[in-house]
Amino acid sequence: MKLKYIVILLLSLVLNLFGQNGEKKSGYISIHAGAYTILSYNYNKYYDSKYGTIFGASLGIPLSSKIRLFSKISYFENNGIPTSDVTGLKEGTSILKQVLINGGMQFKIANSKVVNLYLQTGLTLAIIDEERKNKKGNFTYEIEGNGNLGIFIGSILEIKFGNSPFSITGEFNYIYSWSPLLEYDETYNAVSFVTGIRYYFGR
Repeated sequence: MKLKYIVILLLSLVLNLFGQNGEKKSGYISIHAGAYTILSYNYNKYYDSKYGTIFGASLGIPLSSKIRLFSKISYFENNGIPTSDVTGLKEGTSILKQVLINGGMQFKIANSKVVNLYLQTGLTLAIIDEERKNKKGNFTYEIEGNGNLGIFIGSILEIKFGNSPFSITGEFNYIYSWSPLLEYDETYNAVSFVTGIRYYFGR
């Protein structure tokens, strides 16, 4: 008898967790900022740190109460002092500018009155401008608009405020490109963790 009540309780919890909570199927716009890390063995040879700040905005369009199409654009920049290929010393300057354009789908896998949890995946386009100069100020490397397609996968934790059209999000993404975007790598991959504010239309 006790087992029956335990099963009913567990089913109730699961249905409450994964069931729809009556939200409107509304689109959103958002802004975000946080940390971006390029996972490259050689990256520290050219830049002082693998870590930098990324910021941007996104737009979500609902297909249902659980699935959304979304697009996001972000900007990342990093500066450093590269190691000279000739002397092996740190000298000169280097700068990396990167625009990331993501597009894909978000899937709501859990929700409550306060918290939503999403998984997301899709395609990413990374557009990179990179330049390095020696200590005399002469270019040793320069490329503009280098980029190609990759894929990303990530998760989002959203905190809601009752019936308010605003919410706060924490988002983690892993990005992988099978072709190199940087001169000294065979592939390109990175991770980001950002926090943001969403505004939902029609609430």
